[in-house]
Amino acid sequence: MHTLINPPPVPYPARYIINPVAFCLALVGGPLICTALTFWILIPIFALVLGGPVYLVVGTPVLIWYLRRNDGEPGDLAFLAFMVMAALLVLFVGFGFATSKMTYWTAASYSPRSA
Repeated sequence: MHTLINPPPVPYPARYIINPVAFCLALVGGPLICTALTFWILIPIFALVLGGPVYLVVGTPVLIWYLRRNDGEPGDLAFLAFMVMAALLVLFVGFGFATSKMTYWTAASYSPRSA
């Protein structure tokens, strides 16, 4: 009950319901099916082995967080995946530069023949 002192409660917006079985099958099965259909190229096999764990460890929490708050529009999900991968690239490159002992000047003057 609401009065002048107690305003009525604000209704929450309708949530996007996620089927957990379909979510898990799509998350794991999508890359597997894509790799199975294009295995003769050989590149998807290496991409699955090298990128699959990062895709699952980083992509799953981001996707769950996003789908709790937004609709599952394919274009928005593709943009989200691109932005997450771009952020990871920036983090990995920054970490590589921060922990590398080679500077730009030593890398520019390095020649394999002089060693």
